[in-house]
Amino acid sequence: MVAGGASHRKMHTMIISSAPEGRWNSVAPSGAQREDAVACRPVACATGYRASALPGLLKPANATRCASNQTPAAIAKRTRAATVQGNITLSHASPETRRSSPLDTPPRGTYARATMKTILQMLLGAALAMLGCAQAAEPVGQADTTKWKLVWADEFDYTGLPDPKKWDYEEGFVRNNEPQYYTRGRLENARVENGTLILEARKEPFKNPRFKPGLTKQGKPQRESADYTAASLITQNRATWRYGRMELRAKLPQGEGTWPAFWTLGSNHSTGWPACGEIDIMEYWARKLHEMTSTVHWRKDGKHQQDSGKLNVPESLGEYHVYALEWNAERMDFFCDGNKYHTVPLAKLDEQGDNAFRKPHYILLNLALESRNKKLAATVFPQQFVVDYVRVYEAK
Repeated sequence: MVAGGASHRKMHTMIISSAPEGRWNSVAPSGAQREDAVACRPVACATGYRASALPGLLKPANATRCASNQTPAAIAKRTRAATVQGNITLSHASPETRRSSPLDTPPRGTYARATMKTILQMLLGAALAMLGCAQAAEPVGQADTTKWKLVWADEFDYTGLPDPKKWDYEEGFVRNNEPQYYTRGRLENARVENGTLILEARKEPFKNPRFKPGLTKQGKPQRESADYTAASLITQNRATWRYGRMELRAKLPQGEGTWPAFWTLGSNHSTGWPACGEIDIMEYWARKLHEMTSTVHWRKDGKHQQDSGKLNVPESLGEYHVYALEWNAERMDFFCDGNKYHTVPLAKLDEQGDNAFRKPHYILLNLALESRNKKLAATVFPQQFVVDYVRVYEAK
């Protein structure tokens, strides 16, 4: 985005709720809506990966709240966030949830038999679910926690606008003559739901609230309105880092003309771009389908320089992948799903005794649109950049 050892995994944890008479009800938390239970239909375990369960072991659709008054999806996301730091969460159901369970009302006169049957069903269901979790494919490429210590993260285990303590917004027509207007605090373009951050590009008429007739930007007249809206989140004035590991797990939009990115800029804007330094950890043009890119931008001898790496990913980039940068005083290494595909030595980036990559940077997470892509007009909107988490680590 031109600005002008041991793999760390989320632990597989069953979330269990207590029920009367010593019986246990399996809860199926998931980032997606719960599917109706049918024989051998996949359901989600606490990690968000899929397992199998028998019919009759899931809670009915109207029993979705627990004692903390959060949805199972939120509980699961909170559990996953806790396990990142080595904790395991056990969630107990509320009396309302317990009363709603069909297992709590055995037919009159068959209480003992029904109770024993229930216990056996639940034990078998729990065993199958845990087996499914154990066999499910885990995300690859996450941080090795024997080498890295988590220092900042957003697991998106809440609902509504992005956390204002962690994120600010870029606003307006920001760069590259892109057609989208970046909005601030607008749920249609940036929201957290079902344990994920959604950055959404929309095709809609939108008046520029900053428009003033006669004013220009970089010698060009201001635009009075936009045909597209989107969002760009930044940690500027919230958090910056020099060195460490920055990691994103996300699904990328596939519509022609979409341009999502996970990147950094040097905090010292007074030097201008590209002297402040830019690190594109993940940059994707949907027109290139399976190709993702990482690029470092800097100034050398007064001129813009860049060093890019490209990776062809056979699987769809519309599915979840883990993108990461490992940055130290010697070099920057870029990864996709644990595969290192690009390295940039920091010594190469020196500029007259200065180096923008030995100074703090902040994170940007945005969904832009290509201004020169003639196929953009035919793309079906809205388009979504779906983020599971953003994490920052420091070396141990």
